[in-house]
Amino acid sequence: MITETIELEPKEKAKQLIDTFKFADIYFVGGNETMLQNAKNCALLCVNELLDTVPYINNTPTQVRKRIYYMDVREEIRNL
Repeated sequence: MITETIELEPKEKAKQLIDTFKFADIYFVGGNETMLQNAKNCALLCVNELLDTVPYINNTPTQVRKRIYYMDVREEIRNL
């Protein structure tokens, strides 16, 4: 579930998510570029799942802020 407190800027959160998933690719051959792309894909999947948990109907200001935050994180992941 999405937490109430947002501690990191979207760019920092994007980098943190990508770094979290880099370890998962250590057994595959393909070099650093492939590892980075795979980590970015995993991070994007997670962010998309989080966005799916935020309801569209009866959005409260808190839900809107969360949705905007994770949309910004998704964009930062794409830009890295």
